[in-house]
Amino acid sequence: MNRTNVLLALIFIIVLLISSLVVNDLRGNINFLNGFGTNGYYYVPRYMNIVLSDNYSMNATVERGSNYYLILSIPQNSSYQTGSTSLVYGTNVTPQLYNQFNLTYYKFKIGGGSNYVNLTFNFTTYGYDWHNLINVNSTVSMIPEYLKNEYDHPEYFNYTNGLKNYTYEVIDPSFFRNLTVNLTKNYSTVVGKLEAIYYYIEENYRYNISYNFGNIPLTAVQVYQRGEGDCEELSYLFESMARSIGIPAWTQYGILINKDGNTYSVAEHAWVQTYIPINNTAGRFVTIDTTVEAGKPSGQILGLGFLVKYPNELTLWTDDGNSSHMAFFHIFLEYPEFDVITINQVFYVMEFSQFGQIPISGNVQVIINGVNTIYNNKQEEN
Repeated sequence: MNRTNVLLALIFIIVLLISSLVVNDLRGNINFLNGFGTNGYYYVPRYMNIVLSDNYSMNATVERGSNYYLILSIPQNSSYQTGSTSLVYGTNVTPQLYNQFNLTYYKFKIGGGSNYVNLTFNFTTYGYDWHNLINVNSTVSMIPEYLKNEYDHPEYFNYTNGLKNYTYEVIDPSFFRNLTVNLTKNYSTVVGKLEAIYYYIEENYRYNISYNFGNIPLTAVQVYQRGEGDCEELSYLFESMARSIGIPAWTQYGILINKDGNTYSVAEHAWVQTYIPINNTAGRFVTIDTTVEAGKPSGQILGLGFLVKYPNELTLWTDDGNSSHMAFFHIFLEYPEFDVITINQVFYVMEFSQFGQIPISGNVQVIINGVNTIYNNKQEEN
């Protein structure tokens, strides 16, 4: 996932130094917290305790006594995660907490000179598995209209650089309409159509962190043309395809924490959330991670990113279908002209422990040359 600095001035100089945190997403090594047991089932932890310390040290030359602003999103409590955030900051820093656009964030007013901001996230996060919905025979017509109105449309990424304004249609349902209709024509259920899109992306697109001018994410069409993208960009592709056939799908943004031996990796991450109706009045909100198996050939894809929520993902924001809100989420700095700002970020993993196991249940399907191979795992309700 790319975070960009929205440039509010005509002339600027900025130096942004990031250490310990990889600001683009990483797929990472998930095997340390899950895997195949002796009975052949695949497991993820039932829950994890995660304590992260997110530290910013800043130095700025601010012209004419003005200020700049650091904007940092924080996790919210939900069915996926519960916890709290604590804050420590320097004497020349004024924090303001906001809760809008389905987003909780701090906006720090910061003066010139040396300053610091330290956030600590102490959360319990939960794993989920929705493979028990594989055989639900619900159709697109059962999806609530409010979700279709909220999400079944294009979304745009807007930013300003100097004198120019740029607009990218990052989620583009109309472009993918014919492709998705043909891909899903043999599937009548919502789950079947979502699954067909998932396997198409996993088999045909490679995970790759892409950089372009201003760290602006690739659009879904650009991902289609290149055959690769990062977590945010592959999510845009999935969402464009799903929306093109009337299935609302949207991006959840957050933090991914992984451990390889004694080394921790912390990175921004993004994945898909969508809705599977059970009947005309009830359904489940589920998640799909397009990066877990991206680029694997047919026969090696087990659906490990499909209908699974990994507990090492800490959610910051759920897209509400509003393009301006999505663009706002990506803002990291607001600053006046002629400023030189240096920011150093260090993420410390203070606690990262896992508890229990959830077998990925239901009929995990692998599509090999168009033929479904069914892995009947243990059913487990969430």
